[in-house]
Amino acid sequence: MFADIPIDHTMTQNQVSYFEQIAAKESSREPIANCILKVSNVLNIHANYLYSISMAEGGRTGKYSKNADGTHDIGVMQINYERWAVDLPRIGYAVDPSYWRKVLKNTCSNVLVAGIIYRHRAKPANDALTAMANYHWYSSVKNKAPHIRYKKRIARIYKDISADQKSFEKTGKVNIKLRCKYAYCE
Repeated sequence: MFADIPIDHTMTQNQVSYFEQIAAKESSREPIANCILKVSNVLNIHANYLYSISMAEGGRTGKYSKNADGTHDIGVMQINYERWAVDLPRIGYAVDPSYWRKVLKNTCSNVLVAGIIYRHRAKPANDALTAMANYHWYSSVKNKAPHIRYKKRIARIYKDISADQKSFEKTGKVNIKLRCKYAYCE
């Protein structure tokens, strides 16, 4: 069903330039590509993975959504506040309770926490699509349906980003509206 894409966090200069071009054109209110590049460097995560997740999650800086179980997903990367406020310290990241407001209101803070979550949840994965889908729902749980649905969505997004990067290598132009196909954009 899915082609195996090896987990590779190495970025080419063209891929970095691609995200720099997007960052130059995106809204200063929600600088997703700029934040993804920064977090990618700090945590050694391929920017394509974080960008794919951001599009699949479809959140917005400063906004939250309420889940059916009463928990809340916050910001551009839709981080489940109630879960990760408890789990981040368990995996070695002490987060001051006051920082969560910044995670909601600041794109880069949100992407940084999402990057930490991705790194943790990618550990058991053998391929990039599973690693990205684990951000949303572990592949190892009994109910695999949410993981499989998310993995299909991530696969489409990742394919579109890769195609846009190939086009960028030839033309020097990015499709700034690609994000709009999957997530909110201005």
